Amino acid sequence: MSKVYGFTNENLSSYKDLYSFDNARVLSVLGSGDQYFSSLLYGAKDVVLYDCNKDTLDPFLVKFEAFKKLTYEEFYRLFVESHLQDENLLGKLNIPKNRSISNNLLYSPLSDFPANYQSDRIIPYFNEEQYHKLQSILQHINVPTIYFQGIEQLKHTFSADSFDIMLVSNVFTWLSMSVAEFRVLLDSFPAKDIQAFYAWNPDFYLKEEFLENGFCINEVPGVSLVKNKKDLVVSLHK
Repeated sequence: MSKVYGFTNENLSSYKDLYSFDNARVLSVLGSGDQYFSSLLYGAKDVVLYDCNKDTLDPFLVKFEAFKKLTYEEFYRLFVESHLQDENLLGKLNIPKNRSISNNLLYSPLSDFPANYQSDRIIPYFNEEQYHKLQSILQHINVPTIYFQGIEQLKHTFSADSFDIMLVSNVFTWLSMSVAEFRVLLDSFPAKDIQAFYAWNPDFYLKEEFLENGFCINEVPGVSLVKNKKDLVVSLHK
């Protein structure tokens, strides 16, 4: 199995002010699943998921089920404290015991600050009130549609579709293309607003190239709490 992030390493709480999720249709990378859950909390009416890594599916299904059935405290113990190894809590989810899931979860050092899991500064559902809101939303939702395709293949899947927002995370890092070529790729998706890249270094080396190719860049509170560091969210607005 490939490594899968247990939690996002991006400041998703900043996205609610950067994009209009209310009643939006969203196309989002799956990853840790946190983009999906955050989009629902921000008011998205429909979220379609994609990822080139099929191993993201099982951890996502566990998290999806956990939100529906566990209290906030139980969720915290299972995902933050036990890293998905608390067998008693897993038993409450009525899923097969699968140690390979927990063994392949990856926890980014950038997100390894207690405050990131004790408040909603990075991930909105770590606010207990928002957790219960998400739990209520998910009671009426089935597992979303997920396309296990790379972004270059995905463009053909949605050529005749329409989305308000597309969340790409850091897929660009794994593509062998220039920023200009990446712009052409994103232009092929029928989405009005695209979160195109996330940078943990405010002086990242491709910053000027993104700006020269029509992207905009917003500074957001950093995932790291060292020296009040800022992160950058790169967007494309059509």
